[in-house]
Amino acid sequence: MKAGAPALANAASRQPMLAERAARLHAQVVRGVLAPRARRSLDITLAEFDSGVKDLLAAAVSAEVRENYRMLQLLWQDYRPHVARLPGSDAPEKLSERSEEVVWIAAKGARLLRDPAVDAQTVNVRLAGVARFQSQRIARAHFFTAWIGRSDRREAELETASRDFRRALDTLLATPADGSGAAAELQLAENQSGFLAQAGRDLKTARDPATGLEAVAKTCDNILEVMDRVATLYEAWPA
Repeated sequence: MKAGAPALANAASRQPMLAERAARLHAQVVRGVLAPRARRSLDITLAEFDSGVKDLLAAAVSAEVRENYRMLQLLWQDYRPHVARLPGSDAPEKLSERSEEVVWIAAKGARLLRDPAVDAQTVNVRLAGVARFQSQRIARAHFFTAWIGRSDRREAELETASRDFRRALDTLLATPADGSGAAAELQLAENQSGFLAQAGRDLKTARDPATGLEAVAKTCDNILEVMDRVATLYEAWPA
């Protein structure tokens, strides 16, 4: 991991996203939606989380941050075998609960590392991280709804994730750094967000959700790739 506030913000914001993504990809394999591709992506995601939590623990700037990432490492060691095991043997509700605990501690780490007196460069990295995270949370909510069934809690999660994704993307679209290359990437994310919203609407009325879930998986993967590039562009752009 590179030194500096933007790099640290980028790395810290990836961990909750990776935890969400792992849960979604597990559900995607179980549901048989683009399963071989999802299986490969799950292996990569697990390895990235392993590496990321070690790097952040090594870069901890205070005892509080260090303790949080130690806790995350312990929770991950307990959770990882459950999300990696395919076909899944855990009840989906239990897997969802385990996932939420990991996500919460990972997100807490990102909050603890947040310095209120940062520059616009780091703020934009964080916003890209929010959009990246929420894209995977939206996907996870759709897949777990198809797997477990609809509930008020999952509907509320989906609504909140969609709103927070939209807010982060709108903020970035309003103030792209000239010359950074981010504007073109953000327009791609905006285009994909329309496809994602349509896929969500289609899922609500579909008798067979397979086609809609495939659209969600592809679109959220596209958004993730774009927002990864945006975060990297802002990380490298001079403050």
